Amino acid sequence: EPIADESAQSLMKLAKALYHDGLDLDFINHSSIEQAEVQQDILQVAGLEFRAVVLPPITTIRTATLETIKTFFGHGGTVVAFGRLPGASAEKGRNDPAIKSLVQEMFGVAPDQSVTDVVEHINERNGKAYFVPSNTKRVPEIVSQAITRDVVASEKNIFHTHQKIGPVDVYFIFNTRAEERDISFRLRAEGEPEIWDAFSGTVRPVHRFQVGPGYTDVDLTLDPYEGTVLVLSPRGKRPAVVEDNLSSVV
Repeated sequence: EPIADESAQSLMKLAKALYHDGLDLDFINHSSIEQAEVQQDILQVAGLEFRAVVLPPITTIRTATLETIKTFFGHGGTVVAFGRLPGASAEKGRNDPAIKSLVQEMFGVAPDQSVTDVVEHINERNGKAYFVPSNTKRVPEIVSQAITRDVVASEKNIFHTHQKIGPVDVYFIFNTRAEERDISFRLRAEGEPEIWDAFSGTVRPVHRFQVGPGYTDVDLTLDPYEGTVLVLSPRGKRPAVVEDNLSSVV
């Protein structure tokens, strides 16, 4: 079906636009959303925390799924829909009034309403809902403005993923370019940074860092196509180099 093909292609373009902009993401199914817990502006799914939900162009959605997303929005979460707003439910088919009502309450526009520019709707708890009718590049821009990003790099073409393991935050950071690069990162977590070498098992402290309320700034030198495991360990009393003009710090 043409609409299904369009949705599938748009989904991959949307995911690439987000990931290449430096936003880590997960694909999630309806049952995981319906079993999620909403805590303030965070959607907790199986131990993972999400601050934004992005809907690809879809015509149909389960009522319970949309109700959970609406609850997330009502508690201050960020929801972005791209390309098309759903108007049908999996239970009752097309033109389901319950789906239309939930969409309209959240986004401020009806599923069948024609719009040409981004529609923004903010509620009293600072929940944000955006409908982006076209241009996938607008989606990462809007998400970045709406939430505090987990990882912010000083340059593009840096991929990353983040896992919380006990008391430590573990990041895998990858330089996608064939050149050595000096990159500054702001991580939405507090701790003392270390490089864990997965090949040798050695741990090397990173000296160029600065910890603030809710964040850690880290400066790294990445080799061409280098992937590195960066770990934030609980804060101790290790000194930090916040500014220097040295070739290296040991």
